Amino acid sequence: MREFRFFYGILLTILAVMCFFYQSRLMPVLLATMGFVCLMSFLLSLISFMNVTVQTEEIPRAVWRKDEVFFSVHIRNGFLLPLTPVRVYVKVCAKDKRDPESKVIVLNLPPMKSVTLKISNVMSFRGEYKIGLEKVEIFDVLKLYSLKKKWRHDRFPVSCPREIPINRLRDDNEDETENSAAKPDGFNRNTFSHLREYRDGDTLRHIHWKLSARLDDLIVKQMEQNYNNSALVFCDFTGTYPSAEAALSASDPCIEAALAIIRRILLGGNSALFMWQDARTELCEKKEIADSESCAELARSLTLLPHEPFEGSFVGLIDEYEDEVWRERAVYIITDRLTDELIEKIRSLGLTLKNNTVLAVITPQIGTSPENGDLIEYLESNTKIKVCRVDNDDITVLGERIRS
Repeated sequence: MREFRFFYGILLTILAVMCFFYQSRLMPVLLATMGFVCLMSFLLSLISFMNVTVQTEEIPRAVWRKDEVFFSVHIRNGFLLPLTPVRVYVKVCAKDKRDPESKVIVLNLPPMKSVTLKISNVMSFRGEYKIGLEKVEIFDVLKLYSLKKKWRHDRFPVSCPREIPINRLRDDNEDETENSAAKPDGFNRNTFSHLREYRDGDTLRHIHWKLSARLDDLIVKQMEQNYNNSALVFCDFTGTYPSAEAALSASDPCIEAALAIIRRILLGGNSALFMWQDARTELCEKKEIADSESCAELARSLTLLPHEPFEGSFVGLIDEYEDEVWRERAVYIITDRLTDELIEKIRSLGLTLKNNTVLAVITPQIGTSPENGDLIEYLESNTKIKVCRVDNDDITVLGERIRS
């Protein structure tokens, strides 16, 4: 468009100079004609702009990671003249890219016709994304002017960890009677425990609005956690990573496995207590998951956790809730690294003798270390602990003994 403006500017300048130096009636007529053509081109583009309707398809709020998400843009030309060109600016997520990229689509709109664009996104990482239609730019016939319709993004989709095929994992201690039983008694989720500052992912239902207004800061009512759950789920967010992106990518498979196991527990009519170490508070924290609503709330929270890895030891999390290990019917330990310290803790707690303990190791390099390989073989063959090895690339459960 700049070259067209430059060309017409030079042409009008030449005509103006010729009108000044040459006493000819033709020059003013040509100058007026060029100005009139530019003005009519602008008026026609303005009328066309007023007759163009744009409709967008609402993007789902929550999408699973690496699932392809489509949104549609429907543009209709209600004018008698064709619109050429029309530029559509969209924000899209490319495969294996963390940040959305701007994309320009150029199209032609025939008179009294419509065009529908279907745009795909692949969200490979957790987090909140700004994607969708940004603006539609319409040019006049001479391509001197451009009129824009802009869109404000009210709702950003959140990419959540996707479920992995871990449904065949079952507890040997679980029978049909327990599976069909109602949820255990003793839930006390509405009992107030203490007040704390608001953190990303907290539900709005627990905000203490009066105190928040008085202190000019969001304060959350922490409810007393129930200790009579059916399973403990320990999730490892520790480690040293070169960047925040590497930390998020490394923790994704652990979160995916944890959510898949929790969903399976809920489908069996049971509940779970999810435990992790929060780098922001530097504390071991826990969350009761008793229904699909609390599971969805956990998934939303985990899209923002962890901002950075916890610098402590994962064994410290197990130590914090050591008293609860024997109260619960099942114990799930999910980690992306296997250490001698963790194996020793599992042995000292006697978890290798229990039928309802699962160690999910999320790493494709588990067989490269002879020491770790020997430990895995020992746990699989000489103990009652189930070892679930999950591939970090395609998120598939390995090992026929686990699938049986």
